[in-house]
Amino acid sequence: MADAFLIPQTIRSPLTTALSASDPKFLAMKTFPSKTTEVAAASVSGNVAVEKYALVAPDTTVPEAFAKDSAYKTTVFEVKGATYLTGYAAADFKESPAIQRVVYVPTDADFLGWFVAGEAKKTDKLIGEVDKVSAKIDYNIYTVKVALGAGIENVALNGNLVTKMDNGMYVMDKLKADTYNVTYTLSNGYSGNATLSVNGEKQSGMSFKVSGEMREYLIQLSGVSASGYTPAPGPTPEKDDGLSLTDYLLIVLVVLIVIMAIIVAMRLMRS
Repeated sequence: MADAFLIPQTIRSPLTTALSASDPKFLAMKTFPSKTTEVAAASVSGNVAVEKYALVAPDTTVPEAFAKDSAYKTTVFEVKGATYLTGYAAADFKESPAIQRVVYVPTDADFLGWFVAGEAKKTDKLIGEVDKVSAKIDYNIYTVKVALGAGIENVALNGNLVTKMDNGMYVMDKLKADTYNVTYTLSNGYSGNATLSVNGEKQSGMSFKVSGEMREYLIQLSGVSASGYTPAPGPTPEKDDGLSLTDYLLIVLVVLIVIMAIIVAMRLMRS
């Protein structure tokens, strides 16, 4: 005997958003008994017989025969390693719905479909034809474009330098939902503190949050002033402390050569 039977036409995440029941532990779709209407109550009692198929939320109390009987085929739907729901289909039911009809709606991410382990493409199987499927979720869905005012360069988001260019603007894409801190450097000849605007709204600091349905953000940095060009410092000349050791050795060598030349000349004169 199940705790509750509920019959939404589309299953969405979280499960409770499609339902008015305060504690919906059982989800059923186009199924038993032969005549059923959508209900809001959290529990309905009576004998259970799956005539077509059912989608069951975790921790549902179901009859042992319903859960283990070979008359039913099952597919477990997993999200991030945890059971999202279990699909049951009567073994003799030939029109079980496609697995992809079950929709999971993640927060700050895109649901890419249900996948069987080891397969590169989302499955085209029906409920009951495979034992388990897992949700593939893309969290890297946000893009930040950067517009720089005069005198501002080397912008970084959370320490990562923005270097990619697209249509004359700096762009960082494939970002996750997060709070991003903006840093920058000033060009030579500029001073002051830049102000940050996000999608036209001035921020109180140098950070902003990326999340929700908006996928693209435009940030603008401006407000620094030209203060005059400061030449880059040149190399410092080496200090001249007089003759080096090499200089002294050369002098000694010259003296020795001169002495040797004199000695040779004197011997030649005696001979």
